[in-house]
Amino acid sequence: MKSGKAFAAGVMGALVMSLIMTIARGLGMQVNMEMMLGTMLGGPLSPTKWIIGFIMHLIIGGLLALLYAVGFEYITRRAGWAIGLGFGVVHTLIVH
Repeated sequence: MKSGKAFAAGVMGALVMSLIMTIARGLGMQVNMEMMLGTMLGGPLSPTKWIIGFIMHLIIGGLLALLYAVGFEYITRRAGWAIGLGFGVVHTLIVH
């Protein structure tokens, strides 16, 4: 398993997700995961809290990608759209 590549892919996915949320905020939607994560540590809203939340979001994205890579490499021993869909369903059930 290429853990560095998996982590980097997760960080890139989180970065794209943040970009999409930034566009959504520009369109008037109330989406700010970075601020939510940053303020979980306590304290008032601030640019510093947003940056902390953004960094947390990128790290969590990388760690989740590592979990997916472990699943593909050692649990299913293969990858494909159906396996990925199954992993996504499990991820969604855990989150909700």
